Amino acid sequence: MGKEKRAAATTLHSDSQYLMTHKGSDNQGLTQGKDVISHAITAAFHDGSSMPDLSHIDVTSPDVAMAIQNEIKRRTPTPVEGIKIQNITDCINEAKELPPVQPIIPDLINEENVCILVGASGIGKSCWMFQKSIEIAMKYRLAYFDAELSQRQLLMRYPSMKFPPTFFRIEKDRDTMVTDDLLTLIERAVIVNQIKILVVDNITSIATQVEKSSDAATLMGRLVDMKKRYNLTLIILAHIPKMYAGFQPITIQSVAGSSKITDLSDNTIGLAQSARDNNQIYLKQLKYRDGQKCYEADNCIVYERGNDADGNFTLTHCGYAEEKYLLSAHTENEKQEIITQVRELANKGFSCRKIAAELNISRATANRYMRK
Repeated sequence: MGKEKRAAATTLHSDSQYLMTHKGSDNQGLTQGKDVISHAITAAFHDGSSMPDLSHIDVTSPDVAMAIQNEIKRRTPTPVEGIKIQNITDCINEAKELPPVQPIIPDLINEENVCILVGASGIGKSCWMFQKSIEIAMKYRLAYFDAELSQRQLLMRYPSMKFPPTFFRIEKDRDTMVTDDLLTLIERAVIVNQIKILVVDNITSIATQVEKSSDAATLMGRLVDMKKRYNLTLIILAHIPKMYAGFQPITIQSVAGSSKITDLSDNTIGLAQSARDNNQIYLKQLKYRDGQKCYEADNCIVYERGNDADGNFTLTHCGYAEEKYLLSAHTENEKQEIITQVRELANKGFSCRKIAAELNISRATANRYMRK
């Protein structure tokens, strides 16, 4: 509610009390007809909120004042402990005064989202999320709960990677005996360290049973509550069941466990293997509650797996393609034609990187074909 409306409501209350007290002293000409009162109420509550706009209303009439007071009561809900209930227009007006939503990853994840990142085991979910976490931690305090990699495995993947100082890694302390469940411990770490972005790798580390609808709903309810309570953004990594493995379109039904996981998420993102190159994967948006999806089946983001010049395992963005194209394997004739083109470009002095970009194949594949 704006300051003007609060002031107007206070004025209305005092004026109406005065007019009700002195109604008998000079009542001639003050009583309005029903049409006038109806018009006054319509004008005062023109935006649907619970408090009136009195800038164009004559409240010197006790009947109008009383009618508006009664309308305020009708539009104002009775408080109930434990829940928040308010006029829907007031709710939207409050939202208009909030700061604009900031993208965490443009067109994919916004602030205060619960996002599910799904893909087959070994597809590159952790690698994609680690790279994005580096970018995110340049601006936010980020904690990555890692139940996948050991410290040695982390070193092998990122021997020389430079991480922001606000990128924190969480793992369970197995030397300390605690009775609280793991998600409660993670929540405590989020609070005391003022974390704004929480990544959980992966969902089975915080809930062993996600196949049952009731268990999945309980877990997602806790995550949504954390989001709202701490203005937190959560990104949860999840697997796909074996029945969805292979070269087939990835859908929101591909997420392992109950459908409640995706039902209660704000966003769901899928990573899948390209059939055209073993070193290429693609990203596809499966759900995006904050607007229109940019990366659907007709516009998937394509990445190449490999190591950078410093030996760090990375995913390199190498363009966009339709999912049906990415899932159609090369025929033997197409493969031989690509090998011929690779050799021709190599003879012209093209580098492996340029050949890969020219023919829309990975650098590893281009390098392998150059040696044939």
